[in-house]
Amino acid sequence: MKYFLKKHQKNHFWIFLWWLFLSVFAIILIENQTKFTLQKQNENYLQNEFFSQTGTIQTISNQTEESEWNLSIPKIQVDQKILEGTSQEVLKEAIGHFSETTSWEGNVGLAAHNRNGGKAGFFGDLFKLETGDEIIYTKNGQSRTYQVVRNDIIAETDWSSLETTTENQITLITCEAGMREYRRCVQAYEKEEIK
Repeated sequence: MKYFLKKHQKNHFWIFLWWLFLSVFAIILIENQTKFTLQKQNENYLQNEFFSQTGTIQTISNQTEESEWNLSIPKIQVDQKILEGTSQEVLKEAIGHFSETTSWEGNVGLAAHNRNGGKAGFFGDLFKLETGDEIIYTKNGQSRTYQVVRNDIIAETDWSSLETTTENQITLITCEAGMREYRRCVQAYEKEEIK
């Protein structure tokens, strides 16, 4: 009887050890899978988003065909179409519109690359803009002319320049060369509203 109990206890001990091993192995697998999934999501986020560390996600929308959506900045020879969103897909071919901002009345927020291997760097000369320089914004056949009032460097986490306003203004944002944690921000007010 003692022999039987000892053998039975030994079997329970080995079963327990196998169960413990399998449980630990399963936990490690699940943890690694979760880390891998999060890492992939983070990589996709960093590839697809203009502001990589702000936590604001902006995607391309299936925008309907609009007659004309364009930005012109004569001083720096910019004359480019605008598309909805600020994902990499949009910014490869156009100036992007921050979806959280208005597209006509109030504060219109736009973004573009300052360089992109020589392509699509539409805001590369934004730093050259000075007070009084003109920006022409066109949407659906209507145009507004704005005059620059501000050209600053801001932290990449500073979203205050994109807040809703009652005045008609336009806010242009791009990366700042050599300063990964900062952005170039140009703001301009509609010409007739400047006092």
